Amino acid sequence: MALTQEDGILIHAKALSSRFKKGAAKEAEGYALKLLNSGDNEGHAVWLKVSEQIKKLRKDIKEYKKDDKNIKDKNNS
Repeated sequence: MALTQEDGILIHAKALSSRFKKGAAKEAEGYALKLLNSGDNEGHAVWLKVSEQIKKLRKDIKEYKKDDKNIKDKNNS
């Protein structure tokens, strides 16, 4: 099975999130800047997408934790 660019972006976003936690998006942005400075505009754009995916994943996790806390609070009432 061939992976799409979107698959690769998600894989890298998850890996960076696991490794760098809250600093993951900044890490991806730093790599994007490196690529831009070396003249790799396409790579730059892809790594900015990785950064955006990381932010989305972190937002989803925060919402999940908030929902989970609300359910636990309701059950304890």
